[in-house]
Amino acid sequence: MSQFKFFQSSKLIKTFWPLYMGFFLVGSEMYIISPLLEVISSDLSVSISASAQLITSYVIIQAILGPFISTLYNRLGPRFMITIGIVIFSIGNILSALTYDYWLVICSRGIAGLGVAFFGPSTWVWISHRIEENLRGKAIAFGMASFALGQVLGVPIGAYSAAFLSWQSVLAILGIAAMLLLPSIWKRIPSHSSSAIEIASENINLENNIIKTLLSSWQDKHLRWNYIITFLFHSASLGAYSFLAIYLSKNFFIHDKYIGFIGILSGVGTFLGSLTIGFISERLFVKNKKRGIMFLVYCSLGGMIAVPLAFQMSYLILSVFFILTWFLFSGSFDSCQQHSVISLSKDNIPTNLSWNTSILYAASGVGVLIMSIKPESPNFIAVMAFVMMFFSSLSALYLYIKIGSIYEK
Repeated sequence: MSQFKFFQSSKLIKTFWPLYMGFFLVGSEMYIISPLLEVISSDLSVSISASAQLITSYVIIQAILGPFISTLYNRLGPRFMITIGIVIFSIGNILSALTYDYWLVICSRGIAGLGVAFFGPSTWVWISHRIEENLRGKAIAFGMASFALGQVLGVPIGAYSAAFLSWQSVLAILGIAAMLLLPSIWKRIPSHSSSAIEIASENINLENNIIKTLLSSWQDKHLRWNYIITFLFHSASLGAYSFLAIYLSKNFFIHDKYIGFIGILSGVGTFLGSLTIGFISERLFVKNKKRGIMFLVYCSLGGMIAVPLAFQMSYLILSVFFILTWFLFSGSFDSCQQHSVISLSKDNIPTNLSWNTSILYAASGVGVLIMSIKPESPNFIAVMAFVMMFFSSLSALYLYIKIGSIYEK
């Protein structure tokens, strides 16, 4: 049995490796600039806080335009959406490497984010419709793990590259690496995907009205609850994470150059959490589909314990342990949630996934806003995280009860 599962995993990786590599590059992109901000601010003659907006511009485009772009999936098909996403992502990075003008770099970073808005949701949908249902959870989890691995390695890659390469060279290499994936991606995705045709035929009326397509995600009460769960969980998780460095440096006197280790630790936890879901997905999502939703409850309860405790420990080793545990639950949550959105979607899956991503980014902003009321108070941050995780677990439990009839075998 274990050999058979290993064969299944190997087959998934062999089939989807160019797309997984795409997720790896997208994940790296989010953090590879972080260690380079000081150099970038010097080269562009701006403050470090201004140079940090290069990260913001990359993310905010995905959050705002993602749902609108996703409505094109049924009309244009997966091959076009995924490959054009890679092309735009590559162009954005290469343009960033060719200028020393701050605002042109900001715009170029936004272009790279636009590419991700095309690539991300379309890839999730195509993968989920390309394989058998019993392997869907594992395939999605491997994609999430690839993204997390990119986040893990993004910080050290950026840091070590700074010793040998300029920040422009780092971005150019990212763009070229993405472009090199194009032939393999193009070869794997047929020009007329049968799954895309099926979905399009079901949604032809909605395609004629983009607003209706966008709002259809919110008309499904089960998806609404799913979005609420995402919002509450990541308001707690990402909001608290934004102030974790302040807590660690203040309470354990950690030098700034070692704070980056926390980013690696969180990425490792997310990576391991995603892989865990991948290897138990058959039991979660196929043998008992309701259990997949119930796992969102477990992840929220785990976060409700781990996040506050990470801010309350007197010993660094204990705080590190709970940070790792925190992101194990976070990685597991994200993989389960991706699968949950796909499973609950009756139509317009790309749009539904894009809304989930946009809500995640919005949750991060709201979480930071709430916790910035007392940013240097670990007790306040712990309490806020506990409350939001508690309501996330309650919402997930409510959803689990409500969809019982849908997930009956």
